[in-house]
Amino acid sequence: MNKYEENSFTKFFYILLLYSFFIFSGLFEEKLFKQEYQYINEKNEIKNIKFKNPNISLFIVSFISIIVSNIGLLYSSKEIKKEKNIKIFSTSDKTILGIFYVISKYSADNSLQFVDFIIKVIGKSCKSASILIISLFNNVPIIGAFFKKLINFKDDKQNIANYTKNDIIKVTLTTFSVILFTFGSNDGKKGKNIEKKNSEKIIGIILLLISLLSDGLLALKEKILNTNIENDKELKKFKKLLSWEYMSLFSLITLLFCIFSIIYGIIFNDLLSVIKIIFNCKILLRDLLLYGSLISLGQCIIFLFLEKYGPLTLSMLTSIRKVLTITLSIIVFGKNINLIQFISLIMATTVILWEVFEKKIKTKNIKKKT
Repeated sequence: MNKYEENSFTKFFYILLLYSFFIFSGLFEEKLFKQEYQYINEKNEIKNIKFKNPNISLFIVSFISIIVSNIGLLYSSKEIKKEKNIKIFSTSDKTILGIFYVISKYSADNSLQFVDFIIKVIGKSCKSASILIISLFNNVPIIGAFFKKLINFKDDKQNIANYTKNDIIKVTLTTFSVILFTFGSNDGKKGKNIEKKNSEKIIGIILLLISLLSDGLLALKEKILNTNIENDKELKKFKKLLSWEYMSLFSLITLLFCIFSIIYGIIFNDLLSVIKIIFNCKILLRDLLLYGSLISLGQCIIFLFLEKYGPLTLSMLTSIRKVLTITLSIIVFGKNINLIQFISLIMATTVILWEVFEKKIKTKNIKKKT
């Protein structure tokens, strides 16, 4: 029997759990950055506030994630307690991984101030975009050499990330989808749900591109480290701890970044008054804590699902989740979608399902060869 096989009821339960965390965390994220919250000020006046501080939401997410990941590490490392002195990652590797992760997460969260949540989902859903962006930068001699050194890529002659014609087609479709959805909104009286100034929209798209570039470099660095661990007799036994190690590391680096950012904001940007408002606005505080908890616990479900059912099944489910997230975002928040935007969503969905199909075919071919 395949090691990823399990009875259908257990699998259904895990899928239900996975989708619950995925969908609700996405809805809470959009609600946080798009909805206006009411609070009572010191003069007992009812005021509105729009949450625009991703460093605070990231602080809460990373704080909860550190607790969760360390519990996961303790549980998973019961058999290897005697070998605590062995380091899985070097200090430089930890720093580089952490920087890539923070840039990716912070850029993506900040983009929500300028573009619709749906744009973020579409932009981040196309993994081929990360590969293509890195490949383009790789062709610039100085930048390409810098990236290779940064991720410890040994072969100077080989491209840092190889792409196919299919990748180019998928990225082209995704790009058109983002452009059509962003700039194709109806700015008339009936279509103000999805509108922003063009200059702000461009800033949001640039932030998403930065996030995608960081995602690609992070994935390449992880791939190199995972291969090194797989080929090392001493470190190979720690392979099952890798997911928890990554989560703990990313959370710690993000937390440190957020602490610095919050201190800077308190000193120079009067962030303390915003923090006071958050504590006065119980609904906003509740949503922040729920969002942080859903993201952190959802990551645990991902690790458990990955261990039980393998990367292909997880990849397929996460891809379909993106389509569901887009659909629910439109329904729950009552967005008016015109014909141009509807066409852009069809294009984005096509790319998402195309990637699922490609992964399935690739896995079948590998199985045939082995």
